[in-house]
Amino acid sequence: MLSKNTVNKVILAILELIRRKIKGELGDKQFSIQVDSTQDIGSTDQAAVCIRYVFKSEVKERLFAVLEVKNSSGKGMYELLKKCFDDHSINFKNIVGESFDGAANMQGDFNILHAYIKKENENSIYILCYAHILNLCICDTCDNKDAIKLFGLLNRLSTFFSDSYKRMNVWKEQQEQLGTGQNKLRKLQKFGETRWWSREKALKWVFSGANCLYPVVLSALNFVTTSSKFDPKSSSEASSLIENLCNFKTICTAHVFLKIFITVGSTSTYLLTNILDLLAAWEMVKTTIKEIDKINFDDVMSESEKFCSHMNTKLTTVKLPEDIIIESEFKQTRIRRTKRIFDEICSDESPINPKQKFKVEVFLCIIDQLKTSLSERFINNTSLIVDMQYLLPKHFTDLK
Repeated sequence: MLSKNTVNKVILAILELIRRKIKGELGDKQFSIQVDSTQDIGSTDQAAVCIRYVFKSEVKERLFAVLEVKNSSGKGMYELLKKCFDDHSINFKNIVGESFDGAANMQGDFNILHAYIKKENENSIYILCYAHILNLCICDTCDNKDAIKLFGLLNRLSTFFSDSYKRMNVWKEQQEQLGTGQNKLRKLQKFGETRWWSREKALKWVFSGANCLYPVVLSALNFVTTSSKFDPKSSSEASSLIENLCNFKTICTAHVFLKIFITVGSTSTYLLTNILDLLAAWEMVKTTIKEIDKINFDDVMSESEKFCSHMNTKLTTVKLPEDIIIESEFKQTRIRRTKRIFDEICSDESPINPKQKFKVEVFLCIIDQLKTSLSERFINNTSLIVDMQYLLPKHFTDLK
């Protein structure tokens, strides 16, 4: 009775009953769809398909199918959805709205899912998932070379300790010795590619606040480099991680992102609420862009220098070698001179001062990229959002 075949048959019967009920409520009415995909534990890409429709004056939102994605292109997703609806006798031309993430195969004008649906119903409207779009805006800024190094370093740290029980035991012991206690044991955070909050958590745990894990990390890494229990490869990796953590440029980049995460935090939280006012959300996005523009470079530098000073003081209580010192200023690097053709009047010049170089190549690039992404990704359907507000009962009194 409890064999896997019997259980699967029961599940399929339940699925068929649910779909019949949905089809009975939907009839031949117009509806909208929400589609998002992710990999499961077996690395199979699975797309969840939800449909929204009105039944007896109530908005219904139902999970209709979970489909295996073998072709993630716009055309492939279109054919997958069309086959799903055709198999269940649902008119694909009745789709009047779609909501996807901001992936390249979902939005745009050519060869993407929205374009194929638009051919079926030219009045169909594409709405972005704005909480996900904010994630993508933050992730856009992480394409900067120094941002890649910073978050790559955090991932390396997490993997370094979690991949070995011996190194994880060192991590636990160092936390206990430095006063965090076993019941407050914290692991270093791994993060996903499109979930900025996981990057925020990973960054804050290492670099933010007086009780951050920065001293614990350095102490644990130093133990690995000096202990005979670990092989040369582990010791070499630990030494490399220490060098990168003590680099002033790494610390400054971390504090740039800490400022950004504080600025966008309230907007992100609001976009995830179930009582979302679209017009208020749009205003919050515009306010966020203005607040990002106010992030001051000198404030970032000041906080970075304070962090270095505080951590150097704190490390005096930890038995670390004297050569482990947290840098509090940028290293002066040599500038490669490129050969100039004899008839050239001038040559391209990059900032010689390392602080100014960081401001131009890292700070301003990250801030400008974030402002541009927010402006470009949130600009779609602005007029529609404004008009839709008047369909909310609380705005009925505003109509004249």
